[in-house]
Amino acid sequence: VAVNRWLARHIAASSGDGAGQQWVLALESEALTTFRTFVDDAGCSPARFVVPNPDEDVCAAVRAAGGIALPVTTHALFAELAAKEGPLHAALAAEGWPGAFDAVWLDYCGTLDSKAGKLRKRDVATALAAGLVAPGGLFAVTVSERGGAQPYRHAAVDELLEHTAASAAETRTKLAPLG
Repeated sequence: VAVNRWLARHIAASSGDGAGQQWVLALESEALTTFRTFVDDAGCSPARFVVPNPDEDVCAAVRAAGGIALPVTTHALFAELAAKEGPLHAALAAEGWPGAFDAVWLDYCGTLDSKAGKLRKRDVATALAAGLVAPGGLFAVTVSERGGAQPYRHAAVDELLEHTAASAAETRTKLAPLG
């Protein structure tokens, strides 16, 4: 919850007079902790809050709260959004999505050095290469050391920072760490 609030403060501070106009994509659970915090604390509009998740219970909870639930993984969603075609892209465009998100939070529950981690790395690279994060937008990624042996403390964080910096450099995307 503390990270949700910290990110919500950054979203609110960056929105200026556009509060409620930001397009947000976040990984979410059925509890909707991130969704509720961003809506309540950052003034994000539920109608512009996108949650990709193949779990139908999560999708039902997001829809019931007024959000946009897409029953797919981030990997499938980002691939389609990068191609700028397909039913997911069309669904977001029909909602008025401008082609990039003002805030993206990929709250991963694992490392980058696993099979799933390779997909997570591809998500980071695709989001940056395809311009899925609006200029000046917030791009947050969290990982954990759960699920993989780490050669030293915080190796997962170092790997994430290295991969994100390399992906940004390849696409000439400017990143400014918040902390």
